Amino acid sequence: MAGFVKLAALLFGRLSFCALMGALIGALAGFLFSALMEEHPGYVFTTTELLQIAIPLVVVCWLVVLLIVGVWLHYGASAIAWPLLLNASRSSDRRHCESRRRAQMEC
Repeated sequence: MAGFVKLAALLFGRLSFCALMGALIGALAGFLFSALMEEHPGYVFTTTELLQIAIPLVVVCWLVVLLIVGVWLHYGASAIAWPLLLNASRSSDRRHCESRRRAQMEC
């Protein structure tokens, strides 16, 4: 466990608060979208479908990280809500664009 903490401190110790929240949101969005892609292998999503997936995913990731950081870690939900929403929208949308590009290259 101590080695894991040292590795985390080495990788993420110098990042700003917003960068850490973006990484957390990106990891959560990537996991959820990967679970969706696992259910539908080989299916190429259209741009409209990606937007229909991305918008609820942004909201869910935003609420989860807002709960964890703002409420449970006592950073104050009202103080971090808007910057976190911007970070969530950028992180989640970027995951979908990357998966769309990969799917188009495979076709």
